[in-house]
Amino acid sequence: MKITFYPDSSEIKDVAKLDTVTSGQVGRLFKDLRKKRPDLNSLVKKLLRKVYEKESIQFLFDTGEMDHLSGDIYEFRIPPQKSGGVVRLYFGYKEKNHIVVYKGELKKGRAADQDLIDSAQKIHNEVCKK
Repeated sequence: MKITFYPDSSEIKDVAKLDTVTSGQVGRLFKDLRKKRPDLNSLVKKLLRKVYEKESIQFLFDTGEMDHLSGDIYEFRIPPQKSGGVVRLYFGYKEKNHIVVYKGELKKGRAADQDLIDSAQKIHNEVCKK
């Protein structure tokens, strides 16, 4: 599976190099995780490595690590549940085997930030020219 992070359009070819994702809102989230929550940073890398190595990620629905939110937007929940917080990455499919991560957040409550989801959908529509 190809993974890119908005606004950078280059594909991440080595998940171990996620530290190079520094631009955009997702880059800032990753930077904060590296500094403040290395435990969650490690889990994010582990999940994205699983995604990168597979041609289909539908199995993540069964584990609770992925969910369809609305429209063309999905989320990764890393880990699926944890009292100390969950990283949510909002993404869409650019092509069958290519996802683009648009937004992300560290959530300590139950509900996702609807403004971030709406923003991700708007960006997805622009990126995929719908």
